[in-house]
Amino acid sequence: MWKVAVFVVAATIASAHAEGIVLETFVGQRPDEVTRLLAPFHEELAKRDFATGDAAGRKYEAAISRPALTKEGLPADFEAAVERGHKAWVAGRFDEAMSILGPLVDGAHANPGAFAQNQPLREKLLKALVALALSQQRKGDVGSAKSTLGEVLRSFPDTQLSRAQYGPDAFQLYEQVRRTNAEKGRGSITVKAPSDNAVVFINERYENMGTLTKGDLVPGEYRVFVQVAKQPSRAHRVTVRAKEDATVAINMPFDVALRTGPGWTGFVFANLSEREKNEFKYALAFAREISAKALIIVGVTGSGSNRALTGALIDLASGKEIRRASVALDPAPTADRVRTLAKFLGGDEPTEGIKVQVREDPPAPRTSEQHGQPTETPEEPTPAASPKTWMKWTGIAAIGVGLIGGGLAIKFALDSKSYGDEIRERCMTACSGAEVMALQDKQSTANRNTIISGIVGGVAVVSGVTFLLLWRHSARSAPMAIAPTRNGAMAVFTFSF
Repeated sequence: MWKVAVFVVAATIASAHAEGIVLETFVGQRPDEVTRLLAPFHEELAKRDFATGDAAGRKYEAAISRPALTKEGLPADFEAAVERGHKAWVAGRFDEAMSILGPLVDGAHANPGAFAQNQPLREKLLKALVALALSQQRKGDVGSAKSTLGEVLRSFPDTQLSRAQYGPDAFQLYEQVRRTNAEKGRGSITVKAPSDNAVVFINERYENMGTLTKGDLVPGEYRVFVQVAKQPSRAHRVTVRAKEDATVAINMPFDVALRTGPGWTGFVFANLSEREKNEFKYALAFAREISAKALIIVGVTGSGSNRALTGALIDLASGKEIRRASVALDPAPTADRVRTLAKFLGGDEPTEGIKVQVREDPPAPRTSEQHGQPTETPEEPTPAASPKTWMKWTGIAAIGVGLIGGGLAIKFALDSKSYGDEIRERCMTACSGAEVMALQDKQSTANRNTIISGIVGGVAVVSGVTFLLLWRHSARSAPMAIAPTRNGAMAVFTFSF
């Protein structure tokens, strides 16, 4: 049996252009059936400007991190290919050299984890970078040549280009790039490693173990990853600025679970327990890192004939559910029914074919600051009280009213007996009618006060319980309420039958 969840980040549930992203989560490997099952779901959300497939992953990779190793990995003939490209540059075949060396450099930067166990490969990478930069220079692309030499300075800061070996033009260009970067100043990177035995790499170079700060760095973009027991983290993009310290904290479990393509974006968990513990937290973190505003989670729940595709709209600020609905998977749902689920989660009214469990749309959005820009975020939804909660407190109120009523009834009977005994005792000798009436009025007053005390006590108990529940939960679902009247207050109980 396989399980899947999809996350959608939306601006608001009522917006037709949600500018959202779609994430998928799995326990184990991603099954082939998922592509077919979720195709209508993705198609519907794509119409509403949601990024589906690996589009969200590309956005994340451009801003935050990418895998330390791609599915293809570093080419098996990397070293031999570098030599071919270098020979093409020496022979003056600059176009051929660039066509060979350009993809090799890109492949190396996309697979920094390949250098963790084979550090001598860095020397081949340096050879490829120098030959590529000088080929770009000879073809008149000075801008690309400077950019490539800047990468040489960041990754191999001790490199010298010999005038005798590479020629005066190459020497002068390299010195120009070096002086320009020196004038800007240097910066540093602080890597917060997940443990003391995490091996830290910066631009494919082994640095140390555990948390560290690397200074005297040429400004620019760096690739940072760690490795724990041969398991690499993701390669994080870190921009170093002159006279500043850039900090990156590596969350190893998050990095290991996250996938950003090809073809899809989401999380893979080792087991169901890990998914239940982390998928919500990880999805929220992912969404916030790319400045999303809301989150929808949808996944396969249940087992056997009770399986369903269940989705919930989550408020990104509070992490609370706003909408939840499901589509039965036995029999297999039609494409239109899956689209209906996507439409509802995207903000449309519910229609036939889906089962709505929660629908509590947020109030008008409020303005807040996020990443330095004003954004709209939904107010935190207030959950309704559960039936069990109301039954518990209603029972407590009933017991309290019963105890007050029983106690006052006993007092009522004792007072009546006391005043009756007094009347009989006095009238056994002699008593006037006025005295009897006075004693009876005294008894009536006491009885009336007893009744009023009972009513006040009962109302106090009901009021206390009601206000407690109103304070904890939404007043819309309260079965009790207190309403003011002309001469006091009235306790109101509501129920259905």
